[in-house]
Amino acid sequence: IETYLGSKSKDVLHEASSKLLADIHFKKNDIKSAIQVLDKSLKNCNNLFNCRSLKLKKVFYLISQDNHTAANMLLQEFKYVKDLDAGQKQKAEELMGRLAG
Repeated sequence: IETYLGSKSKDVLHEASSKLLADIHFKKNDIKSAIQVLDKSLKNCNNLFNCRSLKLKKVFYLISQDNHTAANMLLQEFKYVKDLDAGQKQKAEELMGRLAG
């Protein structure tokens, strides 16, 4: 997966591969590396839906890291988006609830 992501492909699998690799790091309790994978992928992201998906995953990791300030700042990007996908809207609301609770 790391080799594929290093190729800087703009392929449809890029977002899914990034999330998979980030999840692997997360399950090893390496949240910092998980966030770094998503940050690299976000730099090469050119699809709005995929970029939002990566950001939501990053928010989840930031919350897990107790970095509520950064998580909240990233979530603010979703607050007033009118064309937000229903699934992404639900995920953003769930993450906002986790921050509040």
